Amino acid sequence: MREQQAFTYDTKNQPSSHVPLRAHRPEQQVLTTTPPTNGHKRQQRTFDDSAFRIPASQLRHRPIGNLYEIPLTDGTVMRVTERELEDLPEEYQDAAQLVTPHLPSGTPTQRRQPHPKVPIQDDTVYEMPPARQSDTDVSKAYRKRRRIKHPPLYLGVGMLAMLALWVLGSMVVTGISTKLDDMTYGYPRTFQTNAVVGHNGDSAASPSHFIFLNLNRHVEVIEIPAGDPTKMRVYIVTTLFGDNDDLTPVTGYFKDANHDGKPDMIINIQDSRIVFINENGAFRPLKPGEQVNL
Repeated sequence: MREQQAFTYDTKNQPSSHVPLRAHRPEQQVLTTTPPTNGHKRQQRTFDDSAFRIPASQLRHRPIGNLYEIPLTDGTVMRVTERELEDLPEEYQDAAQLVTPHLPSGTPTQRRQPHPKVPIQDDTVYEMPPARQSDTDVSKAYRKRRRIKHPPLYLGVGMLAMLALWVLGSMVVTGISTKLDDMTYGYPRTFQTNAVVGHNGDSAASPSHFIFLNLNRHVEVIEIPAGDPTKMRVYIVTTLFGDNDDLTPVTGYFKDANHDGKPDMIINIQDSRIVFINENGAFRPLKPGEQVNL
């Protein structure tokens, strides 16, 4: 059984500032010594008493709490635990010193990481270098910089989107138009019609046949007067030089453009019109300065 300790106080012969020592119950010995002044506040020191060394087996199961030493005026030292120290008078608590046991060699100890600008016992301040940024911090800063956008950027993106839509729309429209021309005029582009133009005695019953042709960008008109292929004529109209002009349809119709009473031949090439005058049983191009009414 653990021995209980009692404290007695002699208030007759000592001033109130003196605190007696603890006494054993059997002898009832009263010591009238007091702890030292407040200059001996709690200080950490290394206790190297071999008798107080703690076995390694007990270190793994040591109780929670610290051990304190209280130096007394008679030169002795009182050792108490943290829980016992709380029950002592204030003078004892002020004079208590924390005892650090000397651990046996080979005992693992936990190394504490130093904090920046924390003074140690020799009052030396060590400046810790700044912590290195982790990859996560760098990536967050990079993403934050990337999130900063400028109004001209949105304007440029919008213009690029509109340009892409315009190009895509043009490709779609061109593809549809080309497909329709393939179905209507074939390849090479060909347009055929009949007309009574007064050649070779043609008539409504036997009209002349005309073939308007775009053959590898060469625009030609083939006439078969009154349906007689032995008197066929070929008129060279013009040559096209644009991109994909070999796919341009060529059509034509007949109208009296110079008001001479004879139908003239008018060739349509996209938005252009070329007039051939009906004269002497055939068609000829316009002469310089010659006026026509379309």
